[in-house]
Amino acid sequence: MKKFIAILLFSFFLHETSNAEIKEAGKDNSLLCTIGALEAYNEGLQYLEKNPKKNVVVYLACNAPNYTWNWRKGSNLEKIHKKSFKECTKLSKKQGNGECYLFSINEKIVWELSNDKMKNLIKINSKKLRALVNPKAKPIFSDEKMSEFEKNIIKKTDPTSFLKLEFIGRKNLKMEESDPLNLILYENVYIYKAFYKNNHEITLRLHPKFNEKKANDIAYSLSYAIGQLPYFLTKSYNKANIFKNKIYSIDDKKKKLPASAKAAPNGILIIDVTSDVSNPSKPYFQETLVHEAGHFVFRAISYSEDFKFTRNQDSKFISKYATTNIDEDLAESVVAWVGLRCKPDRIKKIYFKKVSEGIKNRLKFIDNYANDKAVDTYPMICDY
Repeated sequence: MKKFIAILLFSFFLHETSNAEIKEAGKDNSLLCTIGALEAYNEGLQYLEKNPKKNVVVYLACNAPNYTWNWRKGSNLEKIHKKSFKECTKLSKKQGNGECYLFSINEKIVWELSNDKMKNLIKINSKKLRALVNPKAKPIFSDEKMSEFEKNIIKKTDPTSFLKLEFIGRKNLKMEESDPLNLILYENVYIYKAFYKNNHEITLRLHPKFNEKKANDIAYSLSYAIGQLPYFLTKSYNKANIFKNKIYSIDDKKKKLPASAKAAPNGILIIDVTSDVSNPSKPYFQETLVHEAGHFVFRAISYSEDFKFTRNQDSKFISKYATTNIDEDLAESVVAWVGLRCKPDRIKKIYFKKVSEGIKNRLKFIDNYANDKAVDTYPMICDY
């Protein structure tokens, strides 16, 4: 993408018509609107990087601070002009953002701004480009191979910071399940409290579907396993809601997606212990807990400019799941960090080399966090 970062060409067109026409360049001197269009523009650049013989156009309607954009790709430039202009106009009418004008053709931005705002737009876009995911980066592991990579990082016989488990009782309780913002009332929920070194406590709430013995076994296994994580990850857990039925995550489009475990706000783990990757009897159960703790610890910084820039410098993703979004990328990278920095003897040499080289900047990002925060990794000894 370097050839696109280096080149932002601007041309200016004057029009006397009062109504926007196809191919008519925009002239609104609003930096707010043009910044919004950079999202579409940069998506187009990524497409052109992979398809250099194709074309891309972006149309923008500006009603500062609101705006509407649309971009289209294809071989026939005339056709995509028509499609993008038509679709932008359709969307803009719904949102009341005015008429659509041409923002860019391929790598050339044709929207007219004053010189000072043009310079600002170039600076802003350079920063945005630095944060884009490397379009050539591929996963090191399929999700199945990732399970193979991580399954022995933590073993059942490894030490733990867990001290004891107390049964508090059973009571009616509202709990987060699939939607952390929507509490559901359950009757006779099992309540436990797990105690750890350094005075940390975790409350466990188990669904009443479990029989008493099973509830006790799961509460103990989960408490022990959380204590096997490096302590800075263990202490990110405050509560655990434990189910024996499918749970779901809600994506950005409000669509329900099946999940095995998820990190809800305020350090609440929501987990289905019947799932393959969240079952205490499975060899990669603890690694699932590392992944979810990674969400808790790094959620506040996963969208920081530093991490966006960092991941763009790496040649690979750790796994296919890590390509889903930036949150999952960072959580999967935390699992890799624990493996390479804390249990390197349990990682196959070929895997160690691939991961060390493929996501070296992500690993260094977590190294820096660990150093800056002087994190406690007990009961593990981690070299970073």
